[in-house]
Amino acid sequence: MKLIIENQVFGPIISYIHLVKATDVEIEQYETYQKMSYRNRFQLLSPHGVRNLSVPLVGGRDQKGRLTAEIEIDYKGRWLAEQWRSFESWYNRSPFFFHYGQEVKAIFEDRHLLLADLAMASQRWVLRQLGWNGLLGLTSSWKEDYQQDAKTEDLRNKFLPRNRQTFALRPYQQVFDLPFERNLSILDLLFNMGPQARSYLLNQ
Repeated sequence: MKLIIENQVFGPIISYIHLVKATDVEIEQYETYQKMSYRNRFQLLSPHGVRNLSVPLVGGRDQKGRLTAEIEIDYKGRWLAEQWRSFESWYNRSPFFFHYGQEVKAIFEDRHLLLADLAMASQRWVLRQLGWNGLLGLTSSWKEDYQQDAKTEDLRNKFLPRNRQTFALRPYQQVFDLPFERNLSILDLLFNMGPQARSYLLNQ
């Protein structure tokens, strides 16, 4: 089964429940950019609840009509340093932060020019940590839908920040003594469960 999905920066757990079970994944590269998605944001847990972290874009959020593959990252300001401080502050007590943390930091510090390149780097890294050995590539053309293709599952825009809590996922131990927050970034699962993250995803 081939799976089609938009590029995401450290996307939500629900995405990886599907990705880790697929044998062939294609990332959509001919779409136009859409706001309010996981294309440039991811959600993590702070002592005060769920927080959105985003990757600033050249031209801001208004990228109407532009291909996602063309969107550039804006490296002005101190967002890289500020986000890393948030990572450390929120997750330094998680069981596997020091196992994965420096590699995650390095992905951001590579200072990819394009958002799509950062997202793909995060995608490849996560799938490697999950022991996935399928085929990962890019779409070769735009296709409106895949309803007539029984061998392809189209997950583009199925998982969005606004519907994060609609997916019932089995609780796991998180860092803070707060009610369980479901479907955060895959980083939350990796920092807390480490190598057991794969089994967690496969058993959902």
